Amino acid sequence: MPSRRDNLTNLLHEEYLEEGLEDEMSRARRFGRDLSLLLLEPIIPEKLKPDMLYVVLKALARLSAKTTRQVDVGVRWGQQLLYVLPETSDEGARVASGKIAEAFARLSFTEPNTGEQFPGRIRSSVVVYPRDIEDRKALLENLRDHLKDVPVAEPPAGETMPAEEVPAASSEG
Repeated sequence: MPSRRDNLTNLLHEEYLEEGLEDEMSRARRFGRDLSLLLLEPIIPEKLKPDMLYVVLKALARLSAKTTRQVDVGVRWGQQLLYVLPETSDEGARVASGKIAEAFARLSFTEPNTGEQFPGRIRSSVVVYPRDIEDRKALLENLRDHLKDVPVAEPPAGETMPAEEVPAASSEG
């Protein structure tokens, strides 16, 4: 199913969540496989969010594309990124989430007007179809609701890299 791409992140537009996700769910059901959904939300200081949201989303999408597999589907969903991970267990989705969070934590962002810096941090949520919920809408709602309860881990100490230095991934997610 062709779907539009988001200009900022080059991920699929959220319209994919209507028909494309339903197709993936049908495939998982037909073959008796898990289908994990991984939701990533960048953590940006509230006062910097208006100026930095797009910069941070773009960097997170680039970095995630380098971490996820070619078969995984990335979707820009408002101020969050959603990854559809076919044939992936809960554990596998959490490993992917951990790798993305760890790599993202090595980035630092600088607000261009004030020079204020902040680390790359994300909050993530995982649901598995059909184990958790069978309905597409309820699955997506559960994913977003769960995200609200997830604490944000402090970034690890160590060297960081300016986010502008994250290269674009060669494959599209």
